[in-house]
Amino acid sequence: VTIGKALASGEAATLYVDGVAVASTYAANGSSSTVTPDIALPDGSYQITYTITDANGNVSAQTAADTVLVDTVAPEVTITSSTSTVNSTSQTVVGTGTPGASVVVTSSTAGALGTATVGSNGEWSKAVTVVSGETVTAVATDAATNSATSAGIVYTVDSTAPTISGVSVDGGSVLNSSEVASNASIVVTTTGVEDGQQVKVTLNSVEYSATVAGNKATV
Repeated sequence: VTIGKALASGEAATLYVDGVAVASTYAANGSSSTVTPDIALPDGSYQITYTITDANGNVSAQTAADTVLVDTVAPEVTITSSTSTVNSTSQTVVGTGTPGASVVVTSSTAGALGTATVGSNGEWSKAVTVVSGETVTAVATDAATNSATSAGIVYTVDSTAPTISGVSVDGGSVLNSSEVASNASIVVTTTGVEDGQQVKVTLNSVEYSATVAGNKATV
């Protein structure tokens, strides 16, 4: 607690927490001074007052109460965005946290990407520009300046469109009656397409799909 003046010789300050006198230490600081409890207060809200006793033992009235909130608990913060491969560097990072906390979205090399505030529903989001392969974290700070950092996520940006390098039909472009009856396969050859991706082929207004494996899909 700051006292508006330095105590004169023989004067002493008594600190009260919720109306109870507590052991405290006085420290002069130029034209003002401070009184600090000798024992740290647990987290919570307190009414703080003080009195000044002069050299003759006269005690002043207690000052008007100051409300002090002790908060040593770090806020919660997480990123809930998917870490799958994306096709653009423009991404909206979303997450959860302690309502009211300020969240700075940070890149491992680019630094701060943007700031959001956790809403009353415990959720936050921020549109940012990410760099492929870099780790993105969220740093939350509450009103008491306690801070916490989320686990990181890594965005993989793949903005290159897949390429279909060839389409062929078993038996050639002209099928005889036996090949038609046996349901000839259509083979799609791709370039730079990851295994597991889907290829769709439309034949006579009917759509067929197949899974790429080794840059080839067979319908």
